[in-house]
Amino acid sequence: MRLLRGNLFVQFSVVSFVVMAVIAVVLVIILSNAIRSHAVDALVSEAIADSSGRLLSAITPADLEVPMTGERYDRFHEFVQESIVSERTARVKLWAKDGTVIYSSDPAAVGTKFPDNENLLLALHGEDATEIKIPEDPENEQERFLGTLIEVYTPIIFPGTTEPQGVFEIYQYYQPTAQLVNDLRRGAFVSISVGFVVLYGALVGFVWRGWRTIIRQRRQREQAEKEKENIQSQLRQSQKMEAVGRLAGGIAHDFNNLLTVITVGSDFLLNDIEEDDPKHQDVVEIKKATERATSLTRQLLAFSRRQVLEMEVLDLNSITSDMDKMLRRLVGEDVQLETILEPKLSPVKADRGSIEQVIMNIVVNARDAMPNGGKITVQTENVTLNEEDSLGILEARPGKFVRLSITDTGTGMDKEIREHIFEPFFTTKGKGKGTGLGLSTVYGIVEQNGGWVNVYSEVGQGSTFKVYLPVCSISSEDKNKLTVETISVEELRGNGERILLVEDEDAIREVARRLLSTNGYLVITAASAEEALTIFEREDGNFHLVLSDVVLPNKSGVELVGQLLALKPELRIVLSSGYADEKAQLSAIREKGYPFIQKPYTTDKLLRSIKENIAPAKKEENGKQA
Repeated sequence: MRLLRGNLFVQFSVVSFVVMAVIAVVLVIILSNAIRSHAVDALVSEAIADSSGRLLSAITPADLEVPMTGERYDRFHEFVQESIVSERTARVKLWAKDGTVIYSSDPAAVGTKFPDNENLLLALHGEDATEIKIPEDPENEQERFLGTLIEVYTPIIFPGTTEPQGVFEIYQYYQPTAQLVNDLRRGAFVSISVGFVVLYGALVGFVWRGWRTIIRQRRQREQAEKEKENIQSQLRQSQKMEAVGRLAGGIAHDFNNLLTVITVGSDFLLNDIEEDDPKHQDVVEIKKATERATSLTRQLLAFSRRQVLEMEVLDLNSITSDMDKMLRRLVGEDVQLETILEPKLSPVKADRGSIEQVIMNIVVNARDAMPNGGKITVQTENVTLNEEDSLGILEARPGKFVRLSITDTGTGMDKEIREHIFEPFFTTKGKGKGTGLGLSTVYGIVEQNGGWVNVYSEVGQGSTFKVYLPVCSISSEDKNKLTVETISVEELRGNGERILLVEDEDAIREVARRLLSTNGYLVITAASAEEALTIFEREDGNFHLVLSDVVLPNKSGVELVGQLLALKPELRIVLSSGYADEKAQLSAIREKGYPFIQKPYTTDKLLRSIKENIAPAKKEENGKQA
């Protein structure tokens, strides 16, 4: 910027000097010509006045007779020398009416004629004639200017006559007086000064406006380039996160299927092994590891924005207050936890468990950034963003939002770390101290709930995570909320109800069949949709409930249950899937109102889902029999 400014002023100085010098020279020439023209005009007028005034008072018509000799010549010569000739006079001539020289300062010219003298002819016709002559070889402009010769022809017209009786010719050198020279100098100085001021002011204004325009345009370009770079960086980051998310979602699906088998198998073993058996504790540890793996899978799904959410209207103040005690135990005594809650906070629609996980993950990350203690501030507030506020942030958009800010006084992060904090498995913690999924999970959860996260951090100045969630303008209750509390453990067992189990994974199909069979249900299995339809028709639709995987070979579970319901409208349905993306067809499942259970499921969760959905079918059947 400084270099650009310096170059502009150097260019301005050079251009100003050159242009002003040219203007000054032009002004001097113009002024000089004007002064000289004025002086010449004055001298011509003077010469005419001399010839037409004093001359007419000194001669008579008889003096113009040819030739002028003797006493008449001497008298006229004396008059010319005393009254007309001055130091500026070169010569004087008196012409007769026929064009003959009857008097001349040069006596040799007397008696001669000049028939081709155009100025003489004009004067003989009654017109004043003037000719300005300049020396042929002046040494400089000053000599040319001061040596100018003015030749004036004045017709001699006596009172009472209309035609010229002769012509008076006078040659005078133009020699300006000292006053005239001083006027010329002052005029040139004033002209140069005025020209300099005017030109300088104009150029300063022009260059100043140009400089401001250049600087403004440069700043605009720099700002545009910066915003473009930020958006491109965010876009690349988003694309990278999306690619990794798809990979994570696929891995989570396979994990869910494996974990379902391990979880249910662990429950079988725990039921068969006495608690005092050493093997019982081994199975307990297996199940605990399975639960940790399930949590890890859930984080992968949250990061990839494929987690199955239970959306409900929430008050973030209430969630923050409910988590206060747990968070204080989590951060420890050397960290001060402060909450600043907006009194009239707007509601948001989100998954409660996910939002709790967001708060906990950010707080844990803040605690780890303060090994020597510090302060964490959790704040909620209502914000309204316009178009300008959302510029430069890829996910941001105008509207009303609830902002959850979590600020710490920790070590902070540099730009390089900030660019990677939301990537899965990226961590700055030591080996064994972090999975690298905490903040990536936060990113995925917030995105899935319709919001975004902004991070502000500098090394040594702590960090602030700002979570934006859209405001929910209407309050409603979650219609899909499971009434778990209304069903006791004893009521989970079946009573011979017939279930059609459709699952293409052999291991899951077997453990699910065994689980349901040992808990009082009559289970018939199918490995594909076609096989399920064949069995359903063979059994004349004698089933109380169909438990089907969503993703099946050749046909989806949603299509299958649609066909089965067409054959038996009162049939009860429960769908299940290890996927949480478009393959799970969750939007179609919610639209049709089908109950859904996410893999991996535990024994208790599966039995509760079956019991809750099969009970209405039993009541309808009993009513028909009655």
